[in-house]
Amino acid sequence: MIKNREKFIIATILLATAATNTATSSAASSTPKYPPKPPCRVNISNPHESTKYGIKYFVLAVKANATVICDKPITNLIVYIDLYKRAFLTSQRLAQFKSKEYPAVLGGKEIKVSGPIVLCKNWKKTKFFSMVYSTATVGGQAMQAPWRKSFSQELECGT
Repeated sequence: MIKNREKFIIATILLATAATNTATSSAASSTPKYPPKPPCRVNISNPHESTKYGIKYFVLAVKANATVICDKPITNLIVYIDLYKRAFLTSQRLAQFKSKEYPAVLGGKEIKVSGPIVLCKNWKKTKFFSMVYSTATVGGQAMQAPWRKSFSQELECGT
């Protein structure tokens, strides 16, 4: 009789644990981990060494790229990219870039924009970051994406 009672208690504990785990995992999976992405957005890459300039011209250079993704058709798209280096107390803008105007872009298409290029003067470690925003007409209404900042990246490129 005692053995059956012990088995009953162990089975009850196992079932209660399994039910708790199932309820917790289903509740966690129903809530989204990240908020939904907006229909039109601009992303900026971290500053990086330009391989094209290194291979083609044998020069060390730093650049940043941007990507524009919009689920709706857009017109008059212009992307602005700024490249900065961190100084002692402030940040110094090294280059500004304005892309060509894209007269019409289909919805769901990804536009990649290669940003400004800054040539390195020496191998001194420097921290760089980039910022981007864009303007476009979406559904007949002029819109401007807010500034987005990349992460700071330390590269062996003194400017």
